Amino acid sequence: MAESYVLNSLKNSLLSSWPENFEVSLDEAKTFIVDDDTLLADFGPATIYFENRIIAHNVATTLLPWKGSLNTLSTRDLVVVYCLLKKLKINWPEWILGFMLKSSQDPGSNTCLPYGMIVTWIIKAMGVDLSSFPVKEISSTYND
Repeated sequence: MAESYVLNSLKNSLLSSWPENFEVSLDEAKTFIVDDDTLLADFGPATIYFENRIIAHNVATTLLPWKGSLNTLSTRDLVVVYCLLKKLKINWPEWILGFMLKSSQDPGSNTCLPYGMIVTWIIKAMGVDLSSFPVKEISSTYND
């Protein structure tokens, strides 16, 4: 029997709007993760429960890293945080592939392909010799 995933297509990793036919609306998902006394009009990282804020930060900086301000929570990040909190299955390989494809099309000069460390680890674990490829030093830091 095939696994059943809530979000299971490449287009989902490129979310800029709330997914159609999702189990809750955008406002219901926001309500689920915000502090009790927060107005949805003020929704953002500073208004969500502390524990959820840590999860949102990890989503935005590690699982689905992106350039830009962390003062906002993207729709894509909100979908992932909601799924993680509700323990809904996400097809991570497809999400990561879609995110890598989208990142490769970014015209910015500081663009780099995400997940380099994990991809390298997987390739090495599969026995692929990478010694012919030069190691590239990254000059940016976490806060750049």
